[in-house]
Amino acid sequence: MVKGTTSRAVVRARSAAPTRKFPAVIRTTAELIDKVEALGGGTWLFRGHRVSKWLLQCALDRPECRGHWGNLTRSEYEQSIFQEFKRRAIAYLRSEPQNDWEWLALAQHHGLPTRLLDWTTNPLIALYFAVTSRAGDEDAAVFAYRHNLPAIDPQTDPFSIERIELYFPAHISDRFTAQHAVFTANPESLRADARKGRAVKRWIIAADSIPRIRGELRRLGLTQTSLFPGLDSLCYELRETSNGFNPGRV
Repeated sequence: MVKGTTSRAVVRARSAAPTRKFPAVIRTTAELIDKVEALGGGTWLFRGHRVSKWLLQCALDRPECRGHWGNLTRSEYEQSIFQEFKRRAIAYLRSEPQNDWEWLALAQHHGLPTRLLDWTTNPLIALYFAVTSRAGDEDAAVFAYRHNLPAIDPQTDPFSIERIELYFPAHISDRFTAQHAVFTANPESLRADARKGRAVKRWIIAADSIPRIRGELRRLGLTQTSLFPGLDSLCYELRETSNGFNPGRV
């Protein structure tokens, strides 16, 4: 090759290289709404992550939970803690869940690792969860997920599913209603066609925009008390918003 020239083959190879697509960056609530309005048809769900690098994993599959499996398989560990939860939770309940889907939703709601992943049908609620506890030092994220099948019949066995299933919980908690809660359930292994017709989008919430977005959401009525009804939330909100009050001294 003559010095100072460029191989045509190299030029063609470079031009054919795929362009990497980066997630859109969101800096205001209005920008998120614009992204949501541009989504295609179907049932879209939303989820907020305080850390943009976090994966879409149910608690049961996260590394910090896997460390507790010991010599058990995922199914064995899941069943052991779930059955123990059902046995001991009765003493604290006003009404008993009617099926294992309701039991799973209740357990998930109170922090037990399960195969469920929390979503909401309201994108602004997902945005709230993404930014509410961030100090603005790291990017957050909002996910949009399109499901391609009807919600599962709650009379089926949640531990025998072979694909990601959609579950609309009974309103056994006022928080489910306030947060427009819905769940997906992750099986231990997926069928080959399990993802057909589904779509996932991720939008980055810029770290330096998080304080502004929190203010916008507050003005829109997205607050601790609106999403977590109760006296604990009321006191939290008063501590965080009252002028001259030090929330560290209670």
